[in-house]
Amino acid sequence: MRILARTLGITALMMAPAFSALAQEPPPPAATEPPAATAPAPVAAAPAMAGTGGFGSLGQIAISVDLPFTNEAPQLALVHRSVSMGGGSDTYFAINPSADYFVAPNISVGGQIGYSHGVTTSVGDDVNVFMLEVRGGYNLALNDQFSIWPHLGIGYAHLSFNYNGASITGYAIPLIVTVPLLWHPAPHFFLGLAPTLTTELASKVESTDAGKETDIGISALIGGYFGGV
Repeated sequence: MRILARTLGITALMMAPAFSALAQEPPPPAATEPPAATAPAPVAAAPAMAGTGGFGSLGQIAISVDLPFTNEAPQLALVHRSVSMGGGSDTYFAINPSADYFVAPNISVGGQIGYSHGVTTSVGDDVNVFMLEVRGGYNLALNDQFSIWPHLGIGYAHLSFNYNGASITGYAIPLIVTVPLLWHPAPHFFLGLAPTLTTELASKVESTDAGKETDIGISALIGGYFGGV
């Protein structure tokens, strides 16, 4: 019995350093939970119609014509009018389409080229007008369906007409400011109303100065666009 007790005592003494070392070792680190997943930051919405394939994108081409408020539309018309009791008749034809190219997002350059012709049988008046305009514009998107597209342009109009057998020519150089408010009811299509100021910087008939006209009003337009990135 004493031998067993002594053996156990010696064994305990020999194992003591090991138990002491085990007691001094730091406990294993506690298991940590993985960090909670965070939602990605919301991406700011792109401005409406700004370089995303909507109206005003780089490389886009817009074609438009004015809508008639009267019998003689400013850009597209074919009218024949007659007056009773020997009043004679007249025929008026005009086509003046506009085209604009967006050289950068919302920045356009373009213009208008056209021709109009009128004949009045009562006095033998035969009028021809050739028109050319160059202009620049900037499209400002208000939301997904509306934008403002102001233009500043300068034009040249050559006039020739016959009156009672005499041939007369002249020209005018108009400055044109227009600020269309456009409605985009469907992709690649728009309608608009445009306050317009047109004032002639020069006007001559047969090399003689003529009265310069200034027009202020509102026109309507219809158009479409294609291309762009």
